[in-house]
Amino acid sequence: MTQENMKHSGHAVLVASDNAAEGRELAAMLKNRGYTVRTARNGKLTLEAARANRPDLMLLDVDMPEMNGYEILGEVNSDETLKGIPVILMGSFPEPADRAGVFGAGAADYVMKPFHLEEVAARVQTHLNLCRYRRESERNGAELRDARRLRDNLVHMIAHDLRNSLTTISGYLELITLTDGKILSQKSLGYARKGSESVSALVGILNTMLDVNKMETSALKLNLMKCDLLDVAKRILADMDSAARGRLSLDASAGPVDLVADHDLIRRVIQSLIGNALKTIPSDGWVRLGIKSADGRVRVMVSDNAPAIPPEHREKLFDSFGQAEGGSGGKKYATALGLTFCKLAVEAHGGVIGVESETEEGNSFWFELTRA
Repeated sequence: MTQENMKHSGHAVLVASDNAAEGRELAAMLKNRGYTVRTARNGKLTLEAARANRPDLMLLDVDMPEMNGYEILGEVNSDETLKGIPVILMGSFPEPADRAGVFGAGAADYVMKPFHLEEVAARVQTHLNLCRYRRESERNGAELRDARRLRDNLVHMIAHDLRNSLTTISGYLELITLTDGKILSQKSLGYARKGSESVSALVGILNTMLDVNKMETSALKLNLMKCDLLDVAKRILADMDSAARGRLSLDASAGPVDLVADHDLIRRVIQSLIGNALKTIPSDGWVRLGIKSADGRVRVMVSDNAPAIPPEHREKLFDSFGQAEGGSGGKKYATALGLTFCKLAVEAHGGVIGVESETEEGNSFWFELTRA
């Protein structure tokens, strides 16, 4: 067997034709190329042979008595045990509509009669190669999904263990700060408080990482309830006032902005957008939280006067571990998982999120939700 024929070894082709000479000619050509070939003279025998031993490809003559090629093709495509076998129809197909109808019927290809053996061989090889590539792709996809599942399980296990240890560390640091200078100096207490804040930040990152994973796998369930978005915003600003040092303001209507949403997720989205902005503005910079409601939708905007994010960097900001710089050599608009979490949380509510930037200075991160 030649090297070319060895490539086809193991591929089974079923040839259906009521013309005995034609069937023998095709079978001989295919066998010479290393294929395993079976032949059938009518539709009933063709289907019996295919069901008894599923072929890799079928060559069907359109013009056969009792059951023609199209009818056999219909049976193949409706049979769960045969579905997916590439079928090549053989016929005259005099009109363009006839040739187009081949694909409309579900065939993979056609061969015009009188056929040329080299053309038949080329079409058979092409469709068997396509089938092999598709199977390899499906197998690789399954392996990739398994690898991702293992990765996610490992990440969950590590994140939970780290969070438990950090919570313990945080508890001990809190006990140290409660001594109120009776044992440690005020300077040492300051170090302990800074350490406690860092631990809290790490726990927040781990929580975000776990939530991002849950949302990516649709495992996170929304706890929907009616809430006043304006009240949520005011509470956030009060909590972040000390960190903002007077650089944070609210621009919103005076009345309530009722919304049905997961209160905790939306609060964390707004906190994350504000926190991200505070890290990037200059020492004399500002951050403004805006809330607008119209036409049954509410739009939340977090604007700042940090160096503008270049257009080519804006889209990747919301990708996992995405990062961009504001302006030339500006501060990193580091997102890690923060903006990924925001995007997934907003989209889980059926909303949209984005960012707009001025030419040189100023960015506005926004998201929109439907008011229920």
